Amino acid sequence: MILSKSISVDLDWDPRSDRVTGTYTGSRVGTAQLAGKQTEGGFDLTITWPKPLYGDTSANLRVASAIPGRFRIVVMDRIGVSGPVRATTDLTLLQN
Repeated sequence: MILSKSISVDLDWDPRSDRVTGTYTGSRVGTAQLAGKQTEGGFDLTITWPKPLYGDTSANLRVASAIPGRFRIVVMDRIGVSGPVRATTDLTLLQN
């Protein structure tokens, strides 16, 4: 079986405000808005979903690059109104 899923994170950085904004594509509820900041090892961002997902419309996304040529994208979201926070997406991407 072969599965295919398109996932993307498109980011823009504003040097005047030091803020990062963008979009996250790949969720079943549609393209989400991103806002946050650049950190030493990547980006810490808040996701705003276009429709409720797991009981709310927000989550956290971390993009990190600890090793050259390798990126990790982790989405942390609360499962249910008062449920636990869990990784709902955890991807490691390798540069060819």
